[in-house]
Amino acid sequence: MNVFIINSADTYEHRVDLLYNFFKKQGNHVTVLASDFRHIAKERRMEPKEGYKFFTAEPYYRNLSMQRIMSYKHLSEDIFRYVGEHIQEVDLLWVLVPPNSFVKDAAKIKKQYPRIQLVLDIIDMWPETLPVGNLKDCYPIKFWGRLRDEYINCADLVVTECALYQEKLKKYVPISKMHTLYLARDIHEFNSSPDVPKDRIALCYLGSINNIIDIDTIGHVIEVFSKTLPVVLHIIGDGEKKNELIDCAKKYGADVIDHGLIYQPDEKQAIFDQCHYGLNIYKSSVYIGLTMKSMDYFEAGLPIINNIQGDSYQFVEKYKLGLNLPVKQFTYDPNQRKNTRLFFEDYLSSPVFMKSVDKILDQNKKDDLTVSIALATYNGEKYIEEQIMSITCQLHEEDELIVSYNPSIDHTLEILQKLAKTIPQLKIYKCKERGVMSNFENAIKHCRNELIFLSDQDDVWHPDKIERMKRYFQGNQDLGGVVHEAIIVDENLQPVEYGKKELDHTQYLSPKQILYKNYVQGSCLVFRKELVAHILPFPKSIPMHDSWIGMIIAHYSKLLYVKEKLIDYRQHEHNVTSRTHQRIKKMAKDRMTLFYEYEKRIRKTGA
Repeated sequence: MNVFIINSADTYEHRVDLLYNFFKKQGNHVTVLASDFRHIAKERRMEPKEGYKFFTAEPYYRNLSMQRIMSYKHLSEDIFRYVGEHIQEVDLLWVLVPPNSFVKDAAKIKKQYPRIQLVLDIIDMWPETLPVGNLKDCYPIKFWGRLRDEYINCADLVVTECALYQEKLKKYVPISKMHTLYLARDIHEFNSSPDVPKDRIALCYLGSINNIIDIDTIGHVIEVFSKTLPVVLHIIGDGEKKNELIDCAKKYGADVIDHGLIYQPDEKQAIFDQCHYGLNIYKSSVYIGLTMKSMDYFEAGLPIINNIQGDSYQFVEKYKLGLNLPVKQFTYDPNQRKNTRLFFEDYLSSPVFMKSVDKILDQNKKDDLTVSIALATYNGEKYIEEQIMSITCQLHEEDELIVSYNPSIDHTLEILQKLAKTIPQLKIYKCKERGVMSNFENAIKHCRNELIFLSDQDDVWHPDKIERMKRYFQGNQDLGGVVHEAIIVDENLQPVEYGKKELDHTQYLSPKQILYKNYVQGSCLVFRKELVAHILPFPKSIPMHDSWIGMIIAHYSKLLYVKEKLIDYRQHEHNVTSRTHQRIKKMAKDRMTLFYEYEKRIRKTGA
């Protein structure tokens, strides 16, 4: 399987790397399409990375800016244009969102190529998590949110970074499509020696100090705790609100130790080991269920004081990971340190992430559709073995290859009987009536599985044809049939030029389209078995079965024409269905006959 992972920024690159490693270990070919602009450092990325293809993104220097919005818009256009140009190489698209423009552009790809499995990974909610207050209801920002909401249901699967996001998204996408996949980190050797002071309460604030942090609430916590013991606040980090936080902490009686920026894990762990709690306190307008900050605390075995609702609140309560606000007095249980570290290992570590992805994709798999191949043959000894081998290598145990034969003057039957000894799916039936249509009708009658593929005796199927076609039907009960395109080749499988009628994009076909200009080639057709009751018997007067089957499918269900070339269609002097230009009078007569029989059939069924 070919997997494309799409990501806009380096903020969640570790999540991308985990996904990349998961799919690679599964034996897939994986490509990451990403921005070359580092969001955190605000600088151009120069170094290459294995498996990554970087796209040039317009720089921006303020997180809340029109420059950033336009940068993401153009990045999305460039990335999904590339996806469209390489669509034959794509089986699964895993798209990290935001930006919301990714959702809209991914939806276009999914609509045009329904066989592709699309996973939208919601790692943040824009504009819900942005610190813009009442501006969230203003037109530009509201429109930004709609880019996600109006197109999200196009996905086969929606993964959310926390369960809280699903509360809002369930208005736009069924709960059955959504799964939670928490942030995760690798498990490293854990060296912790807690030594919290007994004569004071030690708190820690870690991370960026910006305008989404609830400094007033932090001050209130310090005020409450100070009634029990003196408070010291350790600060690891920086930001535009740092001085305000320090002033507030001192105002309520805390001593402040400003450690600045610390990147070494062992240095941070030494500070955490001196603290009773880590502060996970944000403004009420912030919409998030699990913060990167809380992950740092949990990894370090440091209980938290939390006011984040949703996932974090439930974790703290259920697994005893600290205190949820409001609190009336200071309490501390040393056992919570062990709880927090175990919680990290059991829920937020890389091995758990890998198992979760596997479980999510496994749950999302639709029941696999069984396949019947209806192959008609007559004097086919020259190519039939090559064709059968190109088909059977794609079949599962429960699938079947139904071969109907008219008695030949060559060795076709002997070849079939020899192959049947080693191919259990191969079943051979003699057709009593002469002619290609009768032969195909006999093959279709014996098909028992859910999807029926038609096959000529002298083509060669591409090795992923069956799986690609099955994906169109999975989870799409309204779809009755699919017709793909072919590569026209000569006897030696060399491509040849041919003025073949093709549509310029994927679309549903109508009976009128098929009647006027037949876009349905039988050897490229797949349809559901339940339509056989309408398709058979073939009227004796119709010129060929291809158009007939296509029109019936398009009338009773939906017939999708897709821009995928999945067989080598061999042209040679002995083709039963060789492409020759017909005289206008005969073509007109054939179309009239086809239309007459079509009308007659649908009137008979009353549909």
